[in-house]
Amino acid sequence: MISLLLIDPSSNHSSLNLENNDTSIVPELGSFSEEDYTPIINDPEQGLGNITITQFSFDEEGIFNQSDNYPNLVDDLSSGALNITYLETKYIQTTEIAQFNNLDDSSPESNKITVMINESISVQFNSSVANSEGYLIYSPVLYPRVLNQILVKNTSSAIIEELNEGDYTIDSDDYFVFNYQNFFSTTFHNFSIYFIFEYTLTLETWDLTQNPRDVLLLTQQTQTFSPSFYYNFT
Repeated sequence: MISLLLIDPSSNHSSLNLENNDTSIVPELGSFSEEDYTPIINDPEQGLGNITITQFSFDEEGIFNQSDNYPNLVDDLSSGALNITYLETKYIQTTEIAQFNNLDDSSPESNKITVMINESISVQFNSSVANSEGYLIYSPVLYPRVLNQILVKNTSSAIIEELNEGDYTIDSDDYFVFNYQNFFSTTFHNFSIYFIFEYTLTLETWDLTQNPRDVLLLTQQTQTFSPSFYYNFT
């Protein structure tokens, strides 16, 4: 579920002056012609405004068992030498909004929204199990993404430690590879990993249409209208 806040900075008002019109007009939807008003823009374009994400809900564990490239991990996961539990995927903030405004040529245009995500897993390992590998892999499902930080928290401590690039590797398939046995230098440990990354959504289509049920009634010679519009995007 994605909750969206839609803001259209363009003016949706039109003025109509009936002082010189000798013909009585019966107010009804769709009775206006191009001669009845002065458009803000002459080209068939739309000042769509901005789209931003205010809430992002996602609940699907990433991949930590890739038998094709890491066949030895299958034994660790089945023997109990390594246990990985998905905890949550949490929205942090929106770092880039989608925006499109034909009313202002100086405004930047983009059909992409980028959000900051925190995905966490719980890990328990027991390297005393015979022939255990001592490392793990993980890849979140959300893609494309840019990994910003990786944090580790021991279950027995409140301290959260950031991993540096020498503590892990990212393979050619974008899997996080972490040798926990070398990092902790213990035979048994419980800890959590937090993957902080940016995830980008691309709007393929983005249209603005007027609400067909919005009846615009004329009650004065000069009147301002405030029609309602629908945003449609995928």
